[in-house]
Amino acid sequence: GCVSLIKITIPKTVVELCKNCFERCTSLTFIEIPSSVTKIGKNAFNGCSSLTQISIPRGVTIIDNFVFAGCSSLVQVEIPSTVTTFGNGVFEGCSSLVEINLPISLKKIGKTVFKGCLSLTKISIPSLIENLPEGTFSECESLSEVNLPNGINSIGSNCFFNCVSLENIDLPSSVTSIGDSSFSQCTSLKKFIIPPSVLTIGKSAFYDCSSLIQISIPSSVVSIGASSFQKCSSLLKIELPNSIEEIEWSLFEECTALLQVVIPDSVKVIGSSAFRDCSSLNQISIPSSVKKIEKGAFRGCSSLTRIKIPTSVTSIGSAVFSLCSSLIYLEIPSTLNSKNLGLPADFKITKI
Repeated sequence: GCVSLIKITIPKTVVELCKNCFERCTSLTFIEIPSSVTKIGKNAFNGCSSLTQISIPRGVTIIDNFVFAGCSSLVQVEIPSTVTTFGNGVFEGCSSLVEINLPISLKKIGKTVFKGCLSLTKISIPSLIENLPEGTFSECESLSEVNLPNGINSIGSNCFFNCVSLENIDLPSSVTSIGDSSFSQCTSLKKFIIPPSVLTIGKSAFYDCSSLIQISIPSSVVSIGASSFQKCSSLLKIELPNSIEEIEWSLFEECTALLQVVIPDSVKVIGSSAFRDCSSLNQISIPSSVKKIEKGAFRGCSSLTRIKIPTSVTSIGSAVFSLCSSLIYLEIPSTLNSKNLGLPADFKITKI
């Protein structure tokens, strides 16, 4: 924390910069690292908020955890082709960094590597990278172009969280999982195609993607986490694959533009608040595979006029149709308890 240090030249005999060596040297604007250096320790330049450029020597293979985190003035970084690994949070909070060229030698990156790089506009991921870990580009508010290689297996949780400028991204056919909140609050994302290699979509994966109009879900997907499409207020229609057995809680809650949902006959459970406040949804067909409808599943579906509950349903929760102000016809099995469904006292239910 030498806060008055402005410039330093490291002797050519030095082979290692130890951890925390220049941490919080907030006035440091320039440093020349000699080619003799082969290792840069954790937090070496963490919080050097005046540092504008850095050139990493060719002998370095690993850039350790949080080495340049909080270097908020950093605009230029030169990374040699010898580097194979980034630790966690290497460039986290480098809010002035607009562009960075990653070497083709890079094989592994840690969590939150570019989190909070507010000025970063585009990036290409090298072909040897197999996973994008948790929070890789979280809160990169200017990021609009991302090139992912074929070979990426997973998109980690919060990977693109709050990337509000991202309008489009192509996932390669190698991706098998989309993590929790991975694209949450990507408010400019309009269309999204999930490749047929994907097996799982995590919780809140597309939460509050308020511009998302269209999304394609392949039959390879076996589970979609709760709240995955909650508050996708521009989503017009969606077709769920017949590999899905449960519509998780709040999956489509507050999808206020949603007009049409195709529920496949593989679904057994419609979770609580699954379609809550889908105020434009005027029709829905529940297949005979469904056995359970949980509380508040259709609460606030104010455009829904008619609905038939199949005889396969053996359990129905409370307030399922509460605030369904346009509902004029409801058909339910006689074996079900029709009380506490959230309907007006004088509503006439047809029992079968």
